[in-house]
Order: sequence, then C-alpha cells, then structure tokens
Amino acid sequence: MKTRTGFVSNSSTSSFCIYGIKVDNPDTKAAEIIREKWDKVAKKSKEMEQRKLWWEHHNNIDDFIKQISAYGRGEALVILINILSEDSVTVVDGRYDEDVAYVGLDPDSIQDNETGLEFKNKIETFISEFFGEETAEKARWIYEAWYDG
Repeated sequence: MKTRTGFVSNSSTSSFCIYGIKVDNPDTKAAEIIREKWDKVAKKSKEMEQRKLWWEHHNNIDDFIKQISAYGRGEALVILINILSEDSVTVVDGRYDEDVAYVGLDPDSIQDNETGLEFKNKIETFISEFFGEETAEKARWIYEAWYDG
C-alpha cells in the first residue's frame, strides 16, 4: 500500500494528482468510520504484525481512536486506510491551514491491462465501501499545488 502524508520536498512548492475525493475533518471522519466498522477494524488490526503488542494494551474502541488520533492531523485516516485497504490508496494531507485530506489513486497506479474506466471504478468501489455511496459519486480528478514561500 502506498500512503503519502504531507509533502517531502526541497522546495516550497508541492503538488499532486489523484482520482478520488476530498475529505473534510479527516480525523473526525476516521473516528466515525472506526465506530461504524469496529469489528472489521479490530480484526484486521490485530492481524497486522506491528500492532500485536499494541493490542495487548489498547483493546477497546475509545483507546483505539485516542491512540491513532494522537499522531496528528489526518494521520488517523491514513492508519485506518492502511488497516482496511488492500489497494494502493493514496492519502494526501491538505494545506497546512486546512483540515482536509484527499483520498484516491495516483494515475501512476493504473495497470497496463486496466482501462481508465476500470481504474475509476476501482477507487469508486473503495470509496463507496469506506465512505458511502453518496461520497463515491463525488469522485473526480483532483489536481492541487501549494506554494509556501
């Protein structure tokens, strides 16, 4: 799984392109999804090697939300998608002054034998399962760039 949070750059300009959605208040949204899908989140998280020790001390929903929300803006959503997704879903933080994240697929992840429509359907299916069908209908190409200088 490929997850990108924030930007690593030697310049003060950053940009990205994904097919997906903009998520407002990503930490709040992540907490809602965790509560809604707790059984699946707990099961898959417990199966992850790096989380086994953690589960010995944090085995309830409130501890889980508190722990993953402590990592900083948008990180709860990144962790949740890492747990639940088997595709190379990309998560990009919004600008430093926005409480948003962008979730989708990078066009570089289109397979050689995959059509553009199949590519779009793949991320729309993920978004529908993860965020709901109404949200999946909002999927689009997102091009963003910031200059911080």
